[in-house]
Amino acid sequence: MIVEGPVVSPQDPASDPDEVWPPEPDQHWDATMTATLTSTLNRPDAQAHLAAATPPAVDPPPLVGPPLYGGNHARQPRIETVPPAPDQQPQWFRELNLDPRHRIVGGLGTRIVQAEQEGLMLGAWNQVVGVEAANRALRLAQLAKHVSASLHQRHLSRLSEAAVVSTTERVHAKLLQSPARSIWADVNDSALPPAVTTGAFRRLTRIRGPVAEVAVLAQESRAAAVESLTVRDDHLSADWVLAYANPTVSPA
Repeated sequence: MIVEGPVVSPQDPASDPDEVWPPEPDQHWDATMTATLTSTLNRPDAQAHLAAATPPAVDPPPLVGPPLYGGNHARQPRIETVPPAPDQQPQWFRELNLDPRHRIVGGLGTRIVQAEQEGLMLGAWNQVVGVEAANRALRLAQLAKHVSASLHQRHLSRLSEAAVVSTTERVHAKLLQSPARSIWADVNDSALPPAVTTGAFRRLTRIRGPVAEVAVLAQESRAAAVESLTVRDDHLSADWVLAYANPTVSPA
């Protein structure tokens, strides 16, 4: 059988009839040869399934058949023959193993890999170093995600909005309120004084502190009064700026 290959002769096919490739149908095996090849390729897999179904008293020697190119990469241990399995199998996998032209190229590629296996394995191990570093970074990111979710559920989710604003003051510049704007920028541009979010203000206005006791006599109202200094019921920051307008003078 003469099949087309990747190497092309520089001779003009018109001047040299030997350089003319045979027609496309003549470069394929006939149906009988293809069926024989398929049976031979599937024989090791059939033996493995038969041994699993009915374990023999003595294990027979494993069958070694022609290589099934790409089988491990595509997780295909055999050439499917019973419909609809053939249509569900990758087309490239069937062409690679049943077309003589592709099997020739697959065999040459196998020879190259075998000849260069030491260098290829060295390159593969060098890549694994980067993969391990990437996997470690992913694991740390997943750990940080779960720890953050646990801290939020146990602590931040129980706080009021005013307490959350003051408690997270240290990370306002690192958290985004919108895709292009941080929480710190929103607080800085609002009517709320930035000092309200600091720890010093939090200690000064603590519910059981002297300032709150003097400002609000009713103990049950102190928490709401302190929170209203930062956040109102309408979720807007409190405006501490008092606007003054001249009184309207009626004309004499």
